[in-house]
Amino acid sequence: MRPRIAALILVLLLASFGLVAFAQENTEDVDDALDCDALEELVDKKVAGYLARETEHTLTYQILWLKVAALARKADVYGLDTADLYDDLDELDELTDEFTKNFATFTKSLNNTKKYICSTNETKYANSLKQTKEDLGDLRKTTKDIAQLYNEDIRKDILDLKEGTDEQE
Repeated sequence: MRPRIAALILVLLLASFGLVAFAQENTEDVDDALDCDALEELVDKKVAGYLARETEHTLTYQILWLKVAALARKADVYGLDTADLYDDLDELDELTDEFTKNFATFTKSLNNTKKYICSTNETKYANSLKQTKEDLGDLRKTTKDIAQLYNEDIRKDILDLKEGTDEQE
């Protein structure tokens, strides 16, 4: 009789361990699904933030271009040499277009990376994440180039024009 009780206890113990293991596996799957959903939601928030800032950046660059162009036209009326300023405007226009293209590439990469967050293929995720970081680097470089153009060239040319008007008076 005792061997039957021992066997029954052993069977019950094994069955309970199997249920615990099964429950843990299912819990891990649920946790992974929640983590994936949370990560995808985080990426969506990041994309929305970048989209909002892209509009601000583009608008700032367009306003800068308009103000400098108006100043150049006004300097033309006074007969000042504005060739350098117009060259700067052309470069600003090119950099603004480059910013727009780099931004579109970056958001596309970011959304592509989002596809692989919950993928079992970690290599695709890693490659996609690497590409997104490179695209972000290109975007930041373009932003820095625009700031450098303004700080080093446009401001200098405006100051040169101001000195030219002081000399004419």
